[in-house]
Amino acid sequence: MSLVDWPKLWQEEFTRSYLFESCIVKGRTHSLVARQKVGKSLFALWIATQVSADPDKLVIYMDNEMGLSDLKERLTSFGLEGRVFDNLKYYIWPDLQPLEESEGASQLEALIRENLLESGCKHPVVIIDTVSRVTTGEENSADTFRRLYQNTGLMLKRLGATVIRLDHQGKRAGKGARGSSGKGDDVDVAWQLSKKGTTFELDHKGVCRMSGVEQRHVFDLINLEGCLVYRSVGDPVVESTMAELRTFVGPDTTIDQAQEYLRSLSRGRKRATVVKAVQLLKSEIASALD
Repeated sequence: MSLVDWPKLWQEEFTRSYLFESCIVKGRTHSLVARQKVGKSLFALWIATQVSADPDKLVIYMDNEMGLSDLKERLTSFGLEGRVFDNLKYYIWPDLQPLEESEGASQLEALIRENLLESGCKHPVVIIDTVSRVTTGEENSADTFRRLYQNTGLMLKRLGATVIRLDHQGKRAGKGARGSSGKGDDVDVAWQLSKKGTTFELDHKGVCRMSGVEQRHVFDLINLEGCLVYRSVGDPVVESTMAELRTFVGPDTTIDQAQEYLRSLSRGRKRATVVKAVQLLKSEIASALD
């Protein structure tokens, strides 16, 4: 049990940082839900390869869906053939007890701690593909996912881990994961992934515990010199505002200060645009300081 130290709480400065674009928040639990064959595992693998490039981040990918040949094919399609990923620990069909049980949670915790110690990394990122494969309880029962949180979810929070849980969409499009609504009780950001052609959209549809996390992100899956790449399709106004503020914004810069600076440059911007630009710039600063 951890008792809140009130004076320390009020003195603490909490800075949000993102591990991938501005949608995967450090130290938070995310769900990634999509219909079958939309490409959530491919997208999650892309995220894993990008995050594991940071020497302080250790990605532990629990794959209960693909085989080794699938993994090799997908990494090759990213142009990563032959790469040794020191900070990506990829487990195919991991031999763990169900994660809603205390034994399974203990096994996962031991695995995470062992890999952190061996790698020297500071921050664990755990990707579970998919959540229905690591539980044996009834998928429509809220009790299954309450126990998943009590045994595994809390353990991961105490470790400070960033978590991405993949899941299948229910029968009603846009209504989240199939099965019990209790699946999302402990999720901080519930992303839904959809696809149209080669364009992918992430949308949390307001199911987000934190303020300020942009609801919608768009990515194009492009072929760049023979390699598949997910390219973020950003808001050009926000991006230009970030460029104008990049040399001005620091960790303590306020929105009002940023707006005043833009006015001095004769650059009028909507407040919502300035808020987003400042948030993204501060996230970049926080990530660089981690």
